[in-house]
Amino acid sequence: MSEVPAPTGAALWARLLTAWSALPPNTRGALFMVCGAISATLMFTTVKLIGGRIDSVQIVFVRALFGIAVAVPVLMRRGGRGFRTGHLRLQVGTGVLGAIALIGTFFALTRLELAGVTVVMFTRPMFLLLLAMLFLGEAMRAGRWLATLMGFVGVLVIVKPAGIVEVAALAVIMSALVSAVMVVFIKKMAAADGPDIQLFYFNLTMAVVLIVPSVVVWTTPSWADLGLLLLVGVFGAANATFNVFALRVGEATAVSPFDYTRLIFATLIGFLLFSEIPDSWFWLGAAMIVAANLYIVRSRPKFKPNAVE
Repeated sequence: MSEVPAPTGAALWARLLTAWSALPPNTRGALFMVCGAISATLMFTTVKLIGGRIDSVQIVFVRALFGIAVAVPVLMRRGGRGFRTGHLRLQVGTGVLGAIALIGTFFALTRLELAGVTVVMFTRPMFLLLLAMLFLGEAMRAGRWLATLMGFVGVLVIVKPAGIVEVAALAVIMSALVSAVMVVFIKKMAAADGPDIQLFYFNLTMAVVLIVPSVVVWTTPSWADLGLLLLVGVFGAANATFNVFALRVGEATAVSPFDYTRLIFATLIGFLLFSEIPDSWFWLGAAMIVAANLYIVRSRPKFKPNAVE
């Protein structure tokens, strides 16, 4: 009896692609979202590892350079049209806001627990609802008001259990607010500019804005730190890519809740690498924030979560 030959690499890859395509769209979207959550957590972890030696401004600048290096070859394949945008002002505004949000987040990561920064960043959907009400005239039903209020109370429970608010906690809250404004800009550009061109101008603007500040605070990294800086760019680009694919193939209300797996990954890595053990205040506040966000997602707000992290 002749032996059945083992499948070649190409045949095995084809089988995997076939099995992947057979999955329901929401299942694929959820898996993409989990991969994005892992990438975001690894980026935050890497920032926390080098944040004591390299300034947050410099980290964001290097991350932006990496993002440009990734986006340019993709856009060059499309010729001269690949770099055209119909929303240059919005693109520049998004990049400026992105620089502010990332610097605030990276600054907070060097001073707060990994899981704490992660969960407070989940306030972004709540800020989005408030922005939609103030600037787009979207009605806020009672349920959304209560969910938003509960979420913000959850933030206070996490960052101010003893009546003292740290500067780092204010920085991450500010970053969540600025990120929400970014999403408004991104949604306005979505019809004309795809994610590739958005990511290019996002990173280009950040790099240009941060050239001078980076020179002022520049610290020549060791080879080990240089490798970690590159990993920040790799994980950041991976997070953005996975989130784009997640929202492209699946429904936002179905796949967005899987982004909260970041809290699990952040808590686990925080314990293993930094000996961080969240207290009871953290878990109470986190439960309130996640519950509020799940209600907001299920109530189908106009905005989807942002792909850029």
